[in-house]
Amino acid sequence: MFAEFFNRRGGPVFLWGLFLLSAAAASPSGLGLGLGGQGGILLYRDDGQITFWSGGASYSRGASFESGLSVVKTGSDMPWLSTGISSVGYSAGLNFKTVRPKVAAGLISASETKILWGDAVVKSDGAGGFYAGASLGVDARGVEIEPSFIFAKARFGPGDFYTFYGKPDIRAFIHAGLSAEYEKKHKAGFTYDAMSLDIRGNTDSLLFESGNYCAGAYYKYTFAPPRKPFDFYVVSGVNYALFSIGGALTAANQQYTLFPYAFYDVTGGTEAVIGYAGGSVGVAGKYFSHSLTAGAGNVFGGKLRADARYRHRKFYGDDEATEELVNINLAGTGIVFSAYSIETRRLIIGDRFNVYFGLRKILGYYWGMDKFADIGKPKEPSGGEPGEPGEPAAASPEVVDWGSLIKTVLFSGLSGELRVNF
Repeated sequence: MFAEFFNRRGGPVFLWGLFLLSAAAASPSGLGLGLGGQGGILLYRDDGQITFWSGGASYSRGASFESGLSVVKTGSDMPWLSTGISSVGYSAGLNFKTVRPKVAAGLISASETKILWGDAVVKSDGAGGFYAGASLGVDARGVEIEPSFIFAKARFGPGDFYTFYGKPDIRAFIHAGLSAEYEKKHKAGFTYDAMSLDIRGNTDSLLFESGNYCAGAYYKYTFAPPRKPFDFYVVSGVNYALFSIGGALTAANQQYTLFPYAFYDVTGGTEAVIGYAGGSVGVAGKYFSHSLTAGAGNVFGGKLRADARYRHRKFYGDDEATEELVNINLAGTGIVFSAYSIETRRLIIGDRFNVYFGLRKILGYYWGMDKFADIGKPKEPSGGEPGEPGEPAAASPEVVDWGSLIKTVLFSGLSGELRVNF
């Protein structure tokens, strides 16, 4: 079971890599003027890696003003994923004791992308977009109330979805949140996300429209006793996600590439109830600070479905037909992870330089992803006795390369960080 997990390929592994990036990319900024950077390997294979690096500069004036400029880049040269994604962002915040406004904005770009999923090859000539957001913390009798808002938009270049030509178009992504924290210990919040995602032809004709919504609630308890060398927190929450898509490929928007179909309509969607919980413990020693974080999430209910209605051109059959493309029960899909971090307390060089160096290692396991592996694959014919036509051949057992497996476990999720504050 352990070896099978680390030898998986394709889309599920890419999703795991995105999770590692989100878990590894956060970097605290120091006081005064600070410079920092970090980098690491999200996923390691002998035939390719997914890597990331980030860097930035921060400036703060006492406790009343802070700002930062950051650059993040991730790239992949895996056989099943070739891409590069970059972002540059700026953030600034003011602290008026009872009121703390913050703003952030940035640009995102992606190079030419190629994704291999089974026999299907999906291509994109690249993408570009931006994001902007703001939050406002307000203290009211020991309770800090903080609303937040983020807006993002992205456009993609001409692409190929293997069975048709087209490209994604994120018309709008909106995140809204509201949290309340009491005495820096008890924090509860609500979030709402909405994304308008279209699939357009390479000539910008609309092919498919989708609506995506997610709402959630969470609670976090933090215990950080003063003058003690340790702290910890626990958090748990639940989210409800809803996604729908509908549209059609026609001779008008696909021209000769739709042959031999006259039209091909697709409708579908998904809904899921997701629960998660986690916690972290931090211990500060004389020379090093340590932290251990662990968490898990699971889909407790939901379905992914897609249906098609189509008609062939003349001489290929004039009758309309329907087909079930996807019908997956999402319940029982989940992830568990742990992350260990170690960082130097503070190395003082001269009178003004404070240097911090740290390492982080993430391990995890996910389950239920195998159900997505057959999406897009032709269905095997059923029936027949063993050895007769229609009887699927038995799969040969996979031979585990233990040397490659050990390197994958050791290097995946490993990152380092260096910060210098003045």
